[in-house]
Amino acid sequence: MRPVLTPGSWSFVLSTCLLAGCAGATLDADFADTKADAARDAASTHPGVSHPRTGAFSPVSEAGWSQASWPQGARFVDGEGSDLEVAVYSAHATRVLLEIYPAATGSGARYDYWMERGADNLWRARVADVPGKSLYAFRVWGPNWTYDPAWKRGGSQVGFIADVDAQGNRFNPNKVLFDPYARELSHDKSTPALVARGLDGKMYGTGDATYQGAPRRMFDTGPWAPKAVAMVDETPSGARPAVAAKDAVIYEAHVRGLSAHPTSAHLTEVLDGVAGFEGVVDVPEACRGTYRAAA
Repeated sequence: MRPVLTPGSWSFVLSTCLLAGCAGATLDADFADTKADAARDAASTHPGVSHPRTGAFSPVSEAGWSQASWPQGARFVDGEGSDLEVAVYSAHATRVLLEIYPAATGSGARYDYWMERGADNLWRARVADVPGKSLYAFRVWGPNWTYDPAWKRGGSQVGFIADVDAQGNRFNPNKVLFDPYARELSHDKSTPALVARGLDGKMYGTGDATYQGAPRRMFDTGPWAPKAVAMVDETPSGARPAVAAKDAVIYEAHVRGLSAHPTSAHLTEVLDGVAGFEGVVDVPEACRGTYRAAA
């Protein structure tokens, strides 16, 4: 399908991209210092204008965003707490809105910025002095759902033309999208907490089917969708495999299935005498089927 940013497809990708860590932390203390400087609250105004004009969370050199060349994803210019450069690809989007959230769930965006498209179809923005572990996401408009200044968060159908057009475009600004280049996500697309609120994975879909009392395309996932975590990734890569590249076989495996089988607890016995596996260790019974076992 043509657009890279597609809420329908991404909602199913979410559960395969999760990493554990500190993503759930809120940033209320950091936001408090600049909230008074924000032009107005993002949840109740036109998009793209809710951010400080100077200081932390203010846009940096906006005039140059369309000519910038930084790569996809989010990276800090000089470590966490410095300027954050964000870039996301979409060849068919007509508008891309960057949003920064104060919490993973239950809150609307605190700040937002209209990103600028470059000749390489990367949409870019640079934001000043962003704290590490800040949560961000995107809203995207395209040929099948055009931008209209009357559109507002909370479930709007303004600008809607079709859920899917003849070219396969599936843009929907009510469906918040995480960064496909994110190093960490705030949470899964469905969690016990969301289920307890009467929500499920159907909220990420579109169409006329009724969801929470309105057409599903109108349900705003902003307060509930997974967000990308802006961070400096210092995850160690670990030791390189002892198997020569010419003898290696690379395959994709489900993390749980990779080590859930009982034989994973007896690898030293199973692989005894097999060249290249002299340093193999048994997976502890308690760790079978977990990320720790896969590592």
